Amino acid sequence: MDQPTTEPALTLQDIADLAKVERAVVSMWRIRESVRGQLIPFPRPVAETKGIARFDRSEVVEYLERTGRGNNAEARLDAATVGAPDGWSLEELVTLLCLRHLVGDLTHLTDDECVDLARELDPTDESFATEIAALTDTGAARAFIDGLMAASFGGADALAKLESSRAGRELALRDLTSDAIELLGTIVGACRAELGADDVHLVSAGDAPSVVLALSDADSDLEVDALGEGPAARALRRRMVIREQEHTIEVGPRVRLLSVVGTDPARALDDVDYALLGLEYDEIAVVIGSAAALCDAIPRAGKRQDTLEGKRAETLGSGGLMAAFKLPRGLWKEAHRHALGVWVFHGGAKTSLPTVADLSTIRPTDLDHDALAADVAAAFGDRTDRDARAYRYGKEVPLSDIRAGHAVVAPGALAARLRAPEAVDDLDRVYAATLVTAEPDPGFDVQAGASASSHQIAHRPLSELSRLGLLHLRTGNRINPAHSDPNGTVAVLSAHNGVEAFRLDPLDAQRHYPRANRTEPGDVVFSDHPPRAIVDSVGGSRVLSPSRILRLANGAGIGPYALAALINDQPAHHTDWRTWTVPRLPAEESERLEWVLAEAADYTRRLRAREDAMDDLCRALISGIGASTVSLNVSAATVGAPA
Repeated sequence: MDQPTTEPALTLQDIADLAKVERAVVSMWRIRESVRGQLIPFPRPVAETKGIARFDRSEVVEYLERTGRGNNAEARLDAATVGAPDGWSLEELVTLLCLRHLVGDLTHLTDDECVDLARELDPTDESFATEIAALTDTGAARAFIDGLMAASFGGADALAKLESSRAGRELALRDLTSDAIELLGTIVGACRAELGADDVHLVSAGDAPSVVLALSDADSDLEVDALGEGPAARALRRRMVIREQEHTIEVGPRVRLLSVVGTDPARALDDVDYALLGLEYDEIAVVIGSAAALCDAIPRAGKRQDTLEGKRAETLGSGGLMAAFKLPRGLWKEAHRHALGVWVFHGGAKTSLPTVADLSTIRPTDLDHDALAADVAAAFGDRTDRDARAYRYGKEVPLSDIRAGHAVVAPGALAARLRAPEAVDDLDRVYAATLVTAEPDPGFDVQAGASASSHQIAHRPLSELSRLGLLHLRTGNRINPAHSDPNGTVAVLSAHNGVEAFRLDPLDAQRHYPRANRTEPGDVVFSDHPPRAIVDSVGGSRVLSPSRILRLANGAGIGPYALAALINDQPAHHTDWRTWTVPRLPAEESERLEWVLAEAADYTRRLRAREDAMDDLCRALISGIGASTVSLNVSAATVGAPA
């Protein structure tokens, strides 16, 4: 019987995963050895591999339990799920996990016994028999897999933990976010509906197994077929065994999924070509990959037949492209700034006007999935169906233009937004804006003259006012914007933007922030990075940290509006509020100055309201005239009358 000699050592990232903290936090623990006044040094490395320190797993667990650091009360139990043994790839460990799921504990077995069991359980060698036979000296790996299963809620949970561990971090190169899975599920669902049968299966050759399985999790009616004898297809079948998903090969309509995310563009187009060659008449192929390869224009360099642009044009020459979408950014975990693209092909179909849409500027949460599914369905329709369809996102483009070298999905390609003539939203905005812009404003004037007397004005730093009790500092509070209520009556102020941040319902304000400081009329709300200030003339507001409150006492020699104006005039690098100096003004002049500054603030507010109204007026006119809901060709008698 093969017995493991040591348990896996942990890297700093493994420790961070175990403690459920950021990697930088663990580095800080190594430096700060004092914990609640007690000296508890961090465990010393037991080895170093390629410059990466490794730590004894037992010592790390004892350290976390002794110090109470981290956010995982079950660190001892979860320790078995991190720190895979060195020298073992993810697929080798998944293979052992597959066997462990079927036969139970592996530690007491020998390598030869594992091979015999694998051949018995996989007699046709569809998933793991060959891979088990190729493994040697598996004692440490089998012990790790047994520990992983003991610390998991079954095979599916163990697989998820393994794929998120050190051994599985390579998956991040092709892993997609939950928003991407939901969006891809909508497109696949529309394709299944187009094929019309209730038993339409999702077919995959095994690429991006986490994406395929996530789609099946999102739709309980979706059955997955892993076709082919390649390593990727076998890897997908192993995961299906672990997750107890039945693998069947059915004849009939199928949606084939091909992921070329993270694949070199030239190799990606080769993979697409190969997949399309085997596409049957009653099958639809959904291809997801980098938008740079599938959607964007490709600069031509050299002879066209030798370039990616020429290669893509040849791939699209089959005429089976029904739809192409450039997806929102942030859906690819490894490269969140890069956009992905989707192609939808129908086997045996021919169309010269594929439907395209640039969704890259739309937030995933703002996408209407039902409308997108309807657009995909319309892309499969005949000419009559397409002409009768009012697309929400899709736009038809000539395939000949795409093959001539244009982008598959041109930037901003979206359906023309048709609006009914009775729609008056833009016209209402025009009327609402002109109610503000047409109102005469009395302007702003100040009666001022030379002073009858002159005397030296003393300037004092705010630190001195604070020391004398003439100025009091109050802190702001962290307030969750999720608690905001547009109909609330409690204002949350922030000096950063110089405006009200949002509002709270008074009951929510009391429930969630009962001890938060409240402003009083005349308080100055300020920030010092950079210097910014506003005056709360009403009071009763909460202040959003890092903004704070300065409260002036009688005799301070300056009023709140003057103080706020001086703070706003501070250079950006003067960030220590205690060093800001203010003049000590005569009481009578200070009162008059405050009145003028308050009026000036109100005048500025009115100017900004008029400026905002003017901006909205211009936007409404452009939008309304563009949508044929507003016209400037009207007689003077009808101007301002309801449409």
